[in-house]
This record gives sequence, C-alpha cells and structure tokens, in this order.
Amino acid sequence: MDTIKIKKALVKAQMGDYAPMVKDIPYTTFKQLHIPFQFNFKQIDEEIAAYIVANGYLDMFPSQMNQLNLLQKGNHFRMEIGISSDMDDQFLANAWTKYEIIKRADLANTAKESMISRTGSQVSMWDKLIGQDIPELKTQQEALLAEFS
Repeated sequence: MDTIKIKKALVKAQMGDYAPMVKDIPYTTFKQLHIPFQFNFKQIDEEIAAYIVANGYLDMFPSQMNQLNLLQKGNHFRMEIGISSDMDDQFLANAWTKYEIIKRADLANTAKESMISRTGSQVSMWDKLIGQDIPELKTQQEALLAEFS
C-alpha cells in the first residue's frame, strides 16, 4: 500500500474526515503500522460506520455497545444506499465474525450467569440485528444456534 496515501488519509482522519482512511485502508494495514489513533464516536455517520465494519475497524472499539451501534448504522447505510459488492461481502463477513465471537462467548457463559446473560439485553440486540436486520446472515445464525441446542 502506498505510504503517502496512508499518511494523507491519517492526517485527514485526525482532522475528523475518516472517509479516506476507512474506505481505502484495511484495518490490518493500519494495525501493522502501530500508529495510535482514536475515533471520535460522535462524528461517525452511517456511511463511515459501513466502511468501519467492512474494512475491519470494529476491533478499534472495545465496547460491544459501540460495535453494535456501528454495525446498526453501517447496515442501515448498506441497505438504503449500498456499498460496492466486494465491500458488501467484507461487511457481511466482518459482521458475522463479530457476532459469532460474542454469541459463542455468551452461550459458553450461560452457566456463569454473567450480567449480560442474566439481563440478555445486549446479546438479544445482537441476535435481532443479525437475524432480522441482516437477512443474508439468518441461515448462519440458525446453524450456530442449532449447534448449541
């Protein structure tokens, strides 16, 4: 990847214009550079959220609620306006990977009665998003749930 392009995108991102970074630079490339960066969550709109998910930047957000919010915003943009087909495939793959990690941890943790599994609210929001709002992932979700039945 072109170093000058990465530097320009990073400078723009530091000024609040996240589009060049999240649209053109995969998170794996950014991560390899070991550059400290933090998003201003309030400045992220639906389009930027879609590309954050598609290019793997969800890993920069430690909070599952922030990840869920970005996934919801990004999915709304994806469904209403659309993104390129290769980015759409990446979006679905990254959304599924994140959901599967969370769901497997929750299903393995039910015996421990953690706060999340007791209330069920956070995990059920993920279930709804994957099962209802992203129809392309419904069959994968059903297969995962059947695995634990």
